[in-house]
Amino acid sequence: MELYEEMNEKIADIIAIDGTPSSLYASAYIKDLRTENARLNAENLRLSTELAHREQDLIHADEKVFYRETAVKLDEDKIKKQAVKEFAEKLKEQMELNGYRSPLHNRIIDNLITELYGADE
Repeated sequence: MELYEEMNEKIADIIAIDGTPSSLYASAYIKDLRTENARLNAENLRLSTELAHREQDLIHADEKVFYRETAVKLDEDKIKKQAVKEFAEKLKEQMELNGYRSPLHNRIIDNLITELYGADE
């Protein structure tokens, strides 16, 4: 509901002109309500602003967690990829020691790495 502060002020003053106790009470009550309304509007603005700040803080915290989790996942993938590469190199060395070293065997091992973790970057 739209409130017109100037009109409420004038109404309170007009009611008070009568001078009867009930008119003075009504005028004082309107003025108290106007004061309370102003206080509540200010409190509403303060709480709305605080809520908006907290919402932004939560969004930023959520983004930090997301990026931290993403970074951890990327680190895990790098470690796994490196472990597969190291295993492949050891496997190639072992195959060479046992006389099984050939371009075909190397290609098979390289294809295994590619299948597991994609092409070399």
